[in-house]
Amino acid sequence: MQECKKKKFNIRGNKKGVTLVELVIVITILAVLGAIAGGSFASAWNARARKAIYVADSMLAQSKVDALSGRENFYVLRFDATENTYFCDLYKGEFKSSDTSIPAGAILTKSEALGNKHLRMTCVSSLSPTVNNFEHGKLVISFDSGTGKVAVSKWLGISASSVEFPTATSGGRITISARSVSEYNITLYALTGEHEVA
Repeated sequence: MQECKKKKFNIRGNKKGVTLVELVIVITILAVLGAIAGGSFASAWNARARKAIYVADSMLAQSKVDALSGRENFYVLRFDATENTYFCDLYKGEFKSSDTSIPAGAILTKSEALGNKHLRMTCVSSLSPTVNNFEHGKLVISFDSGTGKVAVSKWLGISASSVEFPTATSGGRITISARSVSEYNITLYALTGEHEVA
């Protein structure tokens, strides 16, 4: 009978349990591994956001160069809900300030995927405080063929009538942002057509 009591109350002799020290060591190891993995994911998302902004900026530069070379074109930044992806497009043709959609005769000459929905992209006009989410519309920009200034910049989509975007005549700037863990921006100055990434 005493032998049964010993087995029942002898915790050290029972190898089925874990000690508090063992538990703390396992939790510490898991926390370190989680921190390493979390940092890797954050770094990967930042790289995607940075790449998206540089691709969008590169295509903006190409649109301006094409305009200065006498080739009518316009730049479109949009979100495609069916593909769950942000795109940057270049079209051959003219976009007028009175247009309310992409003109029927415009020809898509280049399209680049920028990233999926987890990469949150927005744009803001210095003339209107509204933050425009590309999941609800698209931004169209065209440059003047003689000066390289912004000829037309327009938001097509939800709240389009209440959003004013700058042109060379009105002045101002457009900021396009891509966010993941960090935020990356393109700032386009309408008076000069110059743009920079920050």
